[in-house]
Order: sequence, then C-alpha cells, then structure tokens
Amino acid sequence: MGSYYNSSTVKKWSDVLMTPRQLLKFVLRVTGRVSLLRSLVITLLRATIRMVPAGRIRDTLVGPVTSYLLPSGYRTVIKMPGGTLLNGGPLDIVTRMILYFGSSPGGCWEPRTLNLAVAIGHQASDIIVAGAHVGVLAVPLAQAVASAGARVHALEPAQIMYDELLRNVALNGTSNLITERLAVADST
Repeated sequence: MGSYYNSSTVKKWSDVLMTPRQLLKFVLRVTGRVSLLRSLVITLLRATIRMVPAGRIRDTLVGPVTSYLLPSGYRTVIKMPGGTLLNGGPLDIVTRMILYFGSSPGGCWEPRTLNLAVAIGHQASDIIVAGAHVGVLAVPLAQAVASAGARVHALEPAQIMYDELLRNVALNGTSNLITERLAVADST
C-alpha cells in the first residue's frame, strides 16, 4: 500500500508554509483577478494612501501592493480635476499616482508645475515638454492652451512610456499635441 507522504519531499514546515510577504502577494494576485474585489481593494487603498503622508512608508507600500494586485498591462482611465483623461496602473510611480490620486482635487503629479506651465503657455506658440513620460503634464497643458493656438511638443525617449503617452493623447483627442520619441541633451 502506497503512502501519500514522502519524507524526502517535505523536510520541514517552512517548505510548505508561506512567509507573510508571500501570502500577501498570493492573496493580492488572486484578488486582482476578480474585478469586484480588485475595485474594492483599489478603493480602500485610495482612501488609506490619502491619509498617510507622502514619504518612504507610503511610497514603499504602494508599488509592491499595486504590482501584486494588478497585472502588468492593467490600465484604468482616471478623470483628472481639469477633465483630462489619463491611464492609471502599475507601470511606474507616476501611473500609480494617477491611479490613486488622479481624481483628487489637487491632481496627482506636480500640480504647481502644471499651473505655472498653463499660465506661461497662453503666451507661447510652441511649448516643449522634454521628458514627457506618460503625458501627465503635456496632455492637460495641451488642452489648456489649445484655445490660445499654442502647440505642445511632448518628447519622451523610453518606448514603454512613449507608448503610454500615445494612449493618453488618443484618449483626449488633443490635436495640438505633437509627440516625438527622442531625448534632449545639452551635449552629445
């Protein structure tokens, strides 16, 4: 009669038990597959993260939790305070901030920079955003200065970020936003 237990397979309990981090990762991955649970966890994270001051603890937790919860290609459209639509997701810190803070009144990424760029941009015919990333500055800026006839040139060298920039431009139909996949430097 055969035995289901093979002593050479399992040598100690730690071989079959998960560490707390592994368990959390497993639970978040399973939860992320069920859209209702995923939405609930994201809502809870938004509320929790907004209560914790920016810094190491918040920023250290947000990345791994989001990465475990959401598949790498996950995107959700977030309506920013000025009406701009941007994709939020687990891609990097900026897209995670869009996901969690994008709809909050202060915006999610450098709102003072955007306000300054808009104020100056109304007086310009061409505006260059070097290092445009996913368009968190370039897209709302292009929308804000369109009525003044200004064009925004969004330059982003990283292919994955450039692809996301193109998606965000398409979401908003900003015809005065010109994208280029290139880097800017002061010397070669």
